[in-house]
Amino acid sequence: MHIKESPAFSWHCYRKCSFAAATAATTAGATAGATAGAAAGAAAGATAAATAEPPPEPPPQPPPQPPPEPPPQPPPEPPPQPPPEPPPQPPPQPPPQPPPEPPPQPPPEPPPQPPPQPPPQPPPEPPPQPPPEPPPQPPPQPPPQP
Repeated sequence: MHIKESPAFSWHCYRKCSFAAATAATTAGATAGATAGAAAGAAAGATAAATAEPPPEPPPQPPPQPPPEPPPQPPPEPPPQPPPEPPPQPPPQPPPQPPPEPPPQPPPEPPPQPPPQPPPQPPPEPPPQPPPEPPPQPPPQPPPQP
C-alpha cells in the first residue's frame, strides 16, 4: 500500500537526514583529528557541522481540503428493454411426399405351354394267335394178339 507523503512528513525526513549527515561529518572530523591532532580535528568537525546546517523551515502549509462531495444522485433508471425476441423459427418444411408409385406392371405372362400332346394311344393289340394245337397223339396201337 502506498503511503501519501504529506509536506510535514517530507520536511521531517529532510531534517532527520541532514542531522545524520552533520553528525557523520563531525564524527569523521573527530576521528581524523585524533590521528592528526585533536585541535585540527575538532576545528574540521566544527566546520563540517556548521556547513551542514539545515535550511530554514518553509512555512507550514494547511492540509489540503478534500473536494466537496457532490450531492448523491439517484441511480439512473435503466432504459426499458425491448421484449426478448423469440428464437428464429426454422423455415416450414414441405409436407412429406408419398413415395412414388411404381409404374403399373403388366400381369405376369403364363409360362409357355408345351405343344399339345396327341392323346395317348392304346398299345397295339397283339395279333390273334391260333389256339394251341393239341399235342400229337401217338398212333393207336393194335390190340395185342393172343
